[in-house]
Amino acid sequence: RHQGMSTLTFVDAATANKQFVEKLNFDFRSVRKAFMKVDSNKDGKISLFEFQSLFSLLGITIKDEEFEKLTPLYMKYFNRNGLLEFQVVKDKFSTPVGGPRTTVSFLPKLHVRISAEDAIAVL
Repeated sequence: RHQGMSTLTFVDAATANKQFVEKLNFDFRSVRKAFMKVDSNKDGKISLFEFQSLFSLLGITIKDEEFEKLTPLYMKYFNRNGLLEFQVVKDKFSTPVGGPRTTVSFLPKLHVRISAEDAIAVL
């Protein structure tokens, strides 16, 4: 390991989902800023590929195979052309200035099957 280099720690799909929801609830400005950065043509819409980049910009490091597990949770928010509009994110996740933070309970919880041995190892 070289001095000054850090090791990436990848999270699983369930953890990535939790971290994303937390960012949406508690740091919406950073989500907006990151959304605008990944919106390559600046039309207020991002592709699934750009959506995955959004996770990375928010500091959520997830491998492709784990991101694929998240895709079904979020695809209902993408339009017919396979794009997620910032307005949809804003309408679903933002709250009025000075208003209470809302939860994003409409996002289903991600259930991941693991072996009994892995579950015991976690305990």
